[in-house]
Amino acid sequence: MTRWEHYILRAESIIREYDPTVPLHHFLKEFFRRNPKMGSNDRRQVSQLVYGYYRLGASSGFETTTTRIKVATYLFSDQEAYASLRPSELQQNEFLSLDEKLTRLEQLYPSFNRIRIFPWQEYLSPSFPFEPFIYSFLTQPSLFLRIRHLAKTEIEAKLVSNHIPFEWLGNHCLKLPNGTRTENLLPEGSFEVQDYSSQRTGEYFNPDHNESWWDCCAASGGKSLLLKDLEPSIRLSVSDIRNSVLENLVKRFKRAGHHVSSTQVIDLTREPLSAKILGAPFDGIIVDAPCSGSGTWSRNPENLCYFNPEILNDFHNRQLQIALNASRFLKPEGVLIYITCSVFKKENEDVIAELCHLSGLHLEKSELIDGTGFSADSMFVARLKKN
Repeated sequence: MTRWEHYILRAESIIREYDPTVPLHHFLKEFFRRNPKMGSNDRRQVSQLVYGYYRLGASSGFETTTTRIKVATYLFSDQEAYASLRPSELQQNEFLSLDEKLTRLEQLYPSFNRIRIFPWQEYLSPSFPFEPFIYSFLTQPSLFLRIRHLAKTEIEAKLVSNHIPFEWLGNHCLKLPNGTRTENLLPEGSFEVQDYSSQRTGEYFNPDHNESWWDCCAASGGKSLLLKDLEPSIRLSVSDIRNSVLENLVKRFKRAGHHVSSTQVIDLTREPLSAKILGAPFDGIIVDAPCSGSGTWSRNPENLCYFNPEILNDFHNRQLQIALNASRFLKPEGVLIYITCSVFKKENEDVIAELCHLSGLHLEKSELIDGTGFSADSMFVARLKKN
């Protein structure tokens, strides 16, 4: 058995064992920990096969898991060694574009259709472009850094000397190939790893000097840190349902040279409305709501195979409850920034419509940030104001 055949068998066993309640990258990390004899190249090859399998999404038309993995190498792998292992009709080494390869698969496998990779078009926000979204699942997204301190010339010199290709998106966002190792490349504290679309949500914040703000679903603190960089003078309170992530957030802020005014464990889907929120009332509140994460599925394509649209109602109700409860702690004329990394209307426009109806907030502006043209995530952001 060749090592390439062994890679395919390994990938098949991982897919068979995979627990979809666990993010695939965490599952792979644990799998490789349990199989320490696999070298770095072995892990990379097997991971590529597994991700290729899931990038075909909800589409069908392949008889077995093994066949689907082998077909995925036709689309996603540059290793010629896989060619002889594929079905005979795909063994030729052809220099075709991804679109041409997909067309050939559709001709050879009538049950396969690229549209079925993401069969939930009817649930999308109406302004979102469907075809580019489909293609986004078929390529690995880029790595994005938000540059905080260093001058462009210094950064570019380091990247050039390390032979790392790069692209600037604006003055502070640096686009790099996925997998670029940033350790020891740039000084600690000079940058944050943050997706381009996530960075763009900051265009909606507009904090003023010495205002009080609350990030009520803070998680790792990426939006909070962006807010604090935009206006260091603000008094910032953060909360989450998990104390462990708040502890990590505080450490992250210290590394960045910032201070958090208060941290608090709060579940806004359960807390009574009379609960005391430290620092309230606020000039601004960020609601980075838990969601389907559908705007990030090019990074997490396993979700394409396990998603059930019935769960959107649960997300919608939870998001609305969180936003409603949070909005009660706004000052008059205060603003609420609602954010999801979802492309589904139920989690975005529908939540905003109900929130405006029930809360006394009015919508100033909103946008579904399309990251597909930048190899980035896609996100929804809305700025609402209290009457």
